[in-house]
This record gives sequence, C-alpha cells and structure tokens, in this order.
Amino acid sequence: MSIKNIEIKGINDDKTKPVSSKSNMYEVVLDLSSSVPSEWAEIFDSNWTSRVYNIKRGATVSYDKLTIVCCLDEVEEHRTNLKEVVSSTNRQYNERIIQRMKQKDISEAEEKKKKEEVMNLKKTIKF
Repeated sequence: MSIKNIEIKGINDDKTKPVSSKSNMYEVVLDLSSSVPSEWAEIFDSNWTSRVYNIKRGATVSYDKLTIVCCLDEVEEHRTNLKEVVSSTNRQYNERIIQRMKQKDISEAEEKKKKEEVMNLKKTIKF
C-alpha cells in the first residue's frame, strides 16, 4: 500500500478515435500518470457517477487510461470536472490507505504487547 496521486497527463492521440464513422462522438483517451489500483478506479466511478453538470458524459478508468465519450469540442468543458474528480478520488483513496496503515500499526502493537505478556509470564513462572 503506497500513497501516490494520479494525474491526467494529456490526450492520447493514438488511442482517441471516433465512436463510429457516422458520429461526431469520440472515445477520448487520456493518459494517467500511472496505472490505477482497482479500488481507486471504483472510487473514481462512484465519484464520476455522482458528479452533476451540464453535458456530462460517461467516463471510465482502466489501467493508466481515462476514457470519456464526447465530441472533441467538449473536451475542454469536461477537463475541469475530470481533474476535480481525479483529485477527490486521490484524496479518498489516500485516506483509506492511511486508515489501513494506522489499523495495521495498531494491530501490530497489540500483537507485540500480547507476545511481551507471554514472555513476561514465561520469565516469572517456572515449572
């Protein structure tokens, strides 16, 4: 478990393509700074689903790519919302990681204390 913030690096022009030859909609593929854990992607999906704004489109995350289906002239309008959702997803994911790390530290401390109690008992009681 490590804490790292995912960032949108830019449009991947090799992977961005029209949805169909008769549509002005594109699968706009954005490169992310690194591959995302599945839990991060789940948080993103939830955050994106609950986000409300005009002309909102579907967006998904997979590995190190974020894909939004929209018209090319809409990308700039989606940019701010995508960046805000990525930022809030980073925050929520990192909070979960920190909470798990704290819980692990507490569990390890409790385990160590129990072992010390057994060792102390062993030192004081002779058979």
